[in-house]
Amino acid sequence: MFNRREFSSTLALAAAAGMALPRQLLGLTQQDTVFDWRPINERMRAAYGAGGNALVVSDGGRSLLIDCKNAGFGGVLRAEAEAFGGPLAHVVNTHHHGDHIGGNPAFTGDVPVVGQARGVARATEGGNSTL
Repeated sequence: MFNRREFSSTLALAAAAGMALPRQLLGLTQQDTVFDWRPINERMRAAYGAGGNALVVSDGGRSLLIDCKNAGFGGVLRAEAEAFGGPLAHVVNTHHHGDHIGGNPAFTGDVPVVGQARGVARATEGGNSTL
């Protein structure tokens, strides 16, 4: 759980990192990431921190991202996920809560984002513009 100061600092860092070059081009390591990336196995890593969890699954060339965290974290999540797994082929939203779809705008321009039909309807009914 973040206190207000930690949340503000993390959000500012995520926003700045989202505008930067992908981490793999900068040679950054796990210690330099915004999220706490924990390996599940050699092809999967989970991102913890900053609301909601995300999972990246890689086949060695391209990757799948499951959930996009809170608004404002999409850019840095994308950079960090692609640094581990390669370019994203798809994003899957498990459900409509903001800590799972808030980062969608960083992906929707060039990566297919999919979700369960009722989840999409619920998100758009609530006036959510992140789909």
